[in-house]
Amino acid sequence: MPNCMKTVVLPRTHRSWFFFCVICFLAAFDFTERTAWSAQGPAAIIVDYVVDGDSLVVQNGTKKMEVRLWGIDAPEYDQPDSIMARNGLKKMVMGQKGLLYIKYQDRYGRYVSVLKIKDLNVNEAMVANGHSWVYDRYCREPVCQRWKHLQAEAKKQRRGLWSGNDPIPPWQWKASR
Repeated sequence: MPNCMKTVVLPRTHRSWFFFCVICFLAAFDFTERTAWSAQGPAAIIVDYVVDGDSLVVQNGTKKMEVRLWGIDAPEYDQPDSIMARNGLKKMVMGQKGLLYIKYQDRYGRYVSVLKIKDLNVNEAMVANGHSWVYDRYCREPVCQRWKHLQAEAKKQRRGLWSGNDPIPPWQWKASR
C-alpha cells in the first residue's frame, strides 16, 4: 500500500489542535453567513410587526428577521413614553416595504440595521420626532452628529418624549433597575 493511503494517527496534542482548527473554521463559516446581507447590499423587506420603539420584525422573502434599529435607543417597555415611541414607529413603518441596511447581528440574534422606507431614514425620523435618543455608545459615525442636532431640535421644540419633564434615557433607566 502506498504511503499516502495509510491511516495516520495523530498524537494527543495534535488531535486537540486539529479539533480546535475545525471548530474555528466552522465558527468563521457561520459568521460569514450571518453577515452575508451586509456584503450583498440592502435587504428588501416588509415590516411585519413592531415590538417597541427601536425593535421590529420584518419579512425578507420567506424569512422573518428580528431587527434592532442602529444608533438609537427608545424608552423601555416599563418606562414612560414607551407606548408613544412604539406607536410612532408603528405609524411610520407597519406593513410598509423598505430596505434594510444591516450593520451586524447582535448577541440576541437581531439584525442591527438602518431602515429606509421610500426616502425616509426611519432611525433618523425616530430621533427627529422625539421618539428616541441617539445612542452615543454605538452611534459613532458622521451621520450621528446630524442625528444629535435633530435630537436637540426635537428637545427644543418639545416633541415626543421631550414634551415631558427630563425624560430618562433607557440606558440610565436600565442601570437604575
